[in-house]
Amino acid sequence: MHTSYFARLNSKNFKGRDLEGVSIARSCRYWSGRTYPPLFPTWELIKLEDSVEYEKLYREQILNKLDALEVYEDLGEDAILLCHEATAKIESGQDFCHRNMVAKWLEEELWLKYNMDIKIVELKDDKEDLKKILKNDQMKLY
Repeated sequence: MHTSYFARLNSKNFKGRDLEGVSIARSCRYWSGRTYPPLFPTWELIKLEDSVEYEKLYREQILNKLDALEVYEDLGEDAILLCHEATAKIESGQDFCHRNMVAKWLEEELWLKYNMDIKIVELKDDKEDLKKILKNDQMKLY
């Protein structure tokens, strides 16, 4: 499982590939792929600018009502969780993002409750990351 944002998955390195993008954003006009509404933030949460308050409320209102194993199985291990915020803006502190909160929550909950040691990492826009993903997809065919 990976995280990313819509623009990266639509970039020239990834566009047209058979990747399992799953929107966890409440809205995206140009996304016609798979969505996972149980992870959508509320409109009230979307309006918040305080990342600490957002995470607290997102966990209380959304994540704490879900079973991590069920979410992980619903999404599938090949899912790429998508929303709007660009990685560079998150890393620079300009933005925060609920996809990273979901990844952290899944890793923690799956470990604590099910002893599953999974890592959910951001999809990089480089050829090495793409090769790994495509190699894994090809290996599943055999």
